[in-house]
Amino acid sequence: MVSWVPPVGDNAMTITTYVITPFIGSVAQTPVMVSQAATSHIVTGLANGTTYTFVLRGINGAGAETASSKQSNPVTPTSVRVAAGFAHSCAITNGGSVKCWGENGNGQLGNGGSVDSPSPVSVTALTGVVALGAGYAHACALVAGGAVKCWGDNGSGQLGNGDLIDRRTPVPVVGISGAIAIAAGGAHTCAVLAGGAVKCWGSNYRGQLGNGSTIDARTPVSVAGLSEAVTVSASLGHTCAVLSAGAVGCWGANYSGALGDGTTVASLVPVAVAGINGAVDVAAGGSYSEALHTCAVLMSGAAMCWGSNSDGQLGNGMTSNAPTPAPVPVTGITDATFVTAGDNHTCVVVGASALRCWGRNVSGQLGNGTSGNASNSPSPVSVVNVNGASVVTAGDYHTCAVVEDDGLACWGYNAAGQLGNGTTVDAPTPVSVSGI
Repeated sequence: MVSWVPPVGDNAMTITTYVITPFIGSVAQTPVMVSQAATSHIVTGLANGTTYTFVLRGINGAGAETASSKQSNPVTPTSVRVAAGFAHSCAITNGGSVKCWGENGNGQLGNGGSVDSPSPVSVTALTGVVALGAGYAHACALVAGGAVKCWGDNGSGQLGNGDLIDRRTPVPVVGISGAIAIAAGGAHTCAVLAGGAVKCWGSNYRGQLGNGSTIDARTPVSVAGLSEAVTVSASLGHTCAVLSAGAVGCWGANYSGALGDGTTVASLVPVAVAGINGAVDVAAGGSYSEALHTCAVLMSGAAMCWGSNSDGQLGNGMTSNAPTPAPVPVTGITDATFVTAGDNHTCVVVGASALRCWGRNVSGQLGNGTSGNASNSPSPVSVVNVNGASVVTAGDYHTCAVVEDDGLACWGYNAAGQLGNGTTVDAPTPVSVSGI
C-alpha cells in the first residue's frame, strides 16, 4: 500500500487527482490515477520479488502538477492474482507460478492434460508471472520482463504463436515484449505495451482485434490509433481500453451499444465512449455477441455501464436497454475501485474492500446467497462472507475474488469444478479455493 499526507493550503485546494507511478530502478511502470480524496492506495499487478519505488504527483484540474513526493521504501508484493474464464479459473501463487482449475477439454488448465479438475493444478513450467487473463477455453500469463505465454484452445489463433493447434502447456506469444497488461476474450487476446500501444490476436469476426479488418490473426496485430492505453479488457466480441487521460476506447461488436459510442454499429477500430472521463478501470462482458455490455469505474468512485441490459447487468435498476445506447450510472455505487464483467453479470470492489454484484444470478454468481432467474438483480447486492477483497473477476456464470490474507474465494456455477473447492456443486455464497 502507498500512503501519503495530503498537502495543505492552496496546493491542497487545487488537487483533483493523484498519480502514482511505480519504478523498477529508473524505469517507470504503468501509472495509477487516484481520487483527490484518497490518502492511500493498494497498487496491484506488481511482480513478486521485485523492489519498487513510487512517485506520487498531485495534479490540478488544468493538468498542472501542484505537489510531488517520492516514496523510496521498497515493496515486495505477495498478493495472489486471479482470472476467471468461461468455466475455468487461474491464479498466481505467492511464488509467481500459476495454478488453474475447472474445465480442461482444450488444455486450458495448462498442466499437460485434458481432464477437468475441481481443485487447482499447476501450470507446467511457468514462473515469474505478474498478471493473468482467461478466455472461453484458453488462458494467458504476463511474465516479468514483459513477455506473454498462452495455453489452451487455439482454434482462432488466440494463443498468438502462429498456428491453430491447441496447446496443453504454455507457448510464447510471437513478437510481444514489454507488455504491461493483458486480457483474454472469448477467442482473442490483447496486450498493452509499455508506451501505451495495444496489440491483439485471435478471432476477429466482429473486428475485436481493432486493426481495421475482420480477418483472424495467428500472431499479434496492432490496434489502430491507440498510443496511450494503460489497461485493456476483452469479451467474446468486443474489446475496450482505458487511456492515460481517463477516456475509454472500444472496438468490435456493438450489439445493444456495447461500444458506448451512441450507436449499435460494429467498429473495426477504436471509438471513444461518449461521456466517460476520468476512468481508472474498464470491463468488457458477454459470452454471446448479441448480449455484450461494458462497465467502467471512474476516479470519483462511481461506476458507469452501457450495452445489453437483459438481466440487469448495467446495474441501473432496470432490465431494458436504453432507447439511445449510452453509459448509465450504476445505482448506489460511489466508492468503487475495481470492476469485472461476466456473461450477464457485473461486480465491483467498493469501499473498505467489500464486493457488490448485479445482473444475472441463475447459478448464484452474485454471491448473495440466492440463485435462480427470479433472483436476478438489476441493482447492486452485497456479496456475503467476504472481507478484505482487493480484486474480483467474473467468468461466464461464476465469480472469484482475492480476499483477506491473500486468500481466494469463488462462487456460482461449478459443473466443471471452476470454483476450485474440490466439488462440482454450485455455491451461491463464496467458498474457499483449496491448495493456493
